Amino acid sequence: MRAARNTLIGLSLGLLLLVGALLMLDLGSFKPLYERIATHYLAREVQVAGAMSVRIGRTVMVSVEGLNIAGATPEAESFAAVGSAEVHLLLPSLLDGVIDLPLISIADAELNLEIDEPGQGNWPTIETTEDAANDAASAPPALRVGTLNIDRAEVLSWNALNGRHNDLTIAQLSATTETTTLTVLSRGSINQRAFDTTLAIDGITSLLDINQWTVDWIGQVGKASFTTRGMVSSLTEWGDSALRATLHADSANEFLDTFSLPQVDEGPINVSAKIEQRDGVPHLDLDVQFAQFNLVGSAVSQDPATLQTAQIDLVGRGPNLAQLGALGGQDTWPTTPFEITFQATRDGTKITVETLRLDSEALQLELAGRIPDFRAPGSGRLKGTMHIPALSAWSDVLALPPRLSGPLTGSVALTGESEGADVLISTQSQLLALEIGGRIEPGESMLGSRLSLSGTIEQPQ
Repeated sequence: MRAARNTLIGLSLGLLLLVGALLMLDLGSFKPLYERIATHYLAREVQVAGAMSVRIGRTVMVSVEGLNIAGATPEAESFAAVGSAEVHLLLPSLLDGVIDLPLISIADAELNLEIDEPGQGNWPTIETTEDAANDAASAPPALRVGTLNIDRAEVLSWNALNGRHNDLTIAQLSATTETTTLTVLSRGSINQRAFDTTLAIDGITSLLDINQWTVDWIGQVGKASFTTRGMVSSLTEWGDSALRATLHADSANEFLDTFSLPQVDEGPINVSAKIEQRDGVPHLDLDVQFAQFNLVGSAVSQDPATLQTAQIDLVGRGPNLAQLGALGGQDTWPTTPFEITFQATRDGTKITVETLRLDSEALQLELAGRIPDFRAPGSGRLKGTMHIPALSAWSDVLALPPRLSGPLTGSVALTGESEGADVLISTQSQLLALEIGGRIEPGESMLGSRLSLSGTIEQPQ
């Protein structure tokens, strides 16, 4: 009897030791297999040059050194490189439908993002089966992250469409979750301009489910400071949210230079944006001072979940009409204060421009029309009238004879074609009758746009 008992005890201890050994087994020796699986799904060569460890227990612990994901072509730079990374996954939480990651640690990482001239990005895409797509459409699992540490990471981006380079360097980012509160501290630089931010979010049950989150985000980028405070209801019911955001910078051009954007006439930046409900309807109010330009506007939507219906009202003022001309590649427009009024409504995909008015001492222009499908703005058409009090103010722009100096009134038509819009201006006055044609091209600063004289001028007797 005693011998049987001792045998049973020995077998039990041996089984426990065997299970413990299996649970603590390091599966990092299967590194070539992991590389092949990742290469297959990413359609990019994935290599781990250094050590790799995969330990399975109550917590799955994975660590790698020297991870590299190849670029889109053999000649391209690596898409991503990571000096070291470690991730912990709590297995018991999976039974409750929760992905619980007690630790994510990344150090010495570099990410290269590129968009080529056709607009194609260099990042890998993962093809999914029909069953996986159906699973993705269902409710996602809950996601929790206990501690996230990123040290010495750099994100380089290049956009061939607008020729912009951007360099984001993260010196250190640390995020911790305590019960339902996430705190994120980050510091680094954007295009050699230092940033330092603090973000606190309360009310988190899952990072994949935005629901009544209280947000408090403050920080500084270069010499610009910003704040965002309030409550975010959800992505589908954002109209129930209440948020206020501010941005201040003493120098607009220094701020624009931080993000590799074109320069403007110097001045400060003061931006205030607010989302709130009034009488059960969500409103967005915007008040902007950007250098010498001021913009005040509002947007209202009766259907905030899908934004299928909305109304927009904007009024902008500036001291220099020539700045608008410079956006279209025309640097000889008159220098005079101006005001722009824009009123539009959306109904499904259709945009109705009720008023687009430019008022200045050198030009009064008023347009209205429709864009049948905002996803294809080239299908739109705007028509209206224009009045120039004195043609002499536009002599340098249109290369007019110096004797033409009287007023001019006419009609204007903008007709979308392909990705741009053709412009036709028909004018009548006691001095002349002519047509001016041109084209507006999309893109940064509307580069490639042109305005030229396409008719004939009748010289006054």
